[in-house]
Amino acid sequence: MCVPSLVLVAPEFLSIVPCPLFAAPTFEGGFMGNKLYVGNLAFSVNDTALEELFSQVGQVQSATIIMDKISGRSKGFGFVEMSNDEEAAESIKRLNGSDMSGRALTVSEARPQAPRTTNNFSRGNCGGGGGGGNRSFGRRGY
Repeated sequence: MCVPSLVLVAPEFLSIVPCPLFAAPTFEGGFMGNKLYVGNLAFSVNDTALEELFSQVGQVQSATIIMDKISGRSKGFGFVEMSNDEEAAESIKRLNGSDMSGRALTVSEARPQAPRTTNNFSRGNCGGGGGGGNRSFGRRGY
């Protein structure tokens, strides 16, 4: 495992050795510009209702509610892509905190999805296994 550490270069200088495991994610172009995150949605809100709301501010390229794969129910958030950055900024200003189906919306600029880490414990694989074999511990059944 990589741990950030200090390396003594000279008595008066210290330099920090960066660790790639703890580095902040970098992505080209910074944030997503005209793509917006919309949170605190009622479970009854669908893509069409979301698109209609944001079309009051400007031209909507796409509006998508994120659904749970297993239950098929809304996860309570979605993404809206506006036609340009100015309309996206205006949407944030006008719709963040506004009421939709009795809930105060959270509207902000979308960020790229963080990379997922994989390990041996994901998806229910908790390692283990093995065992069995000779469990007599020196005793023999006669």
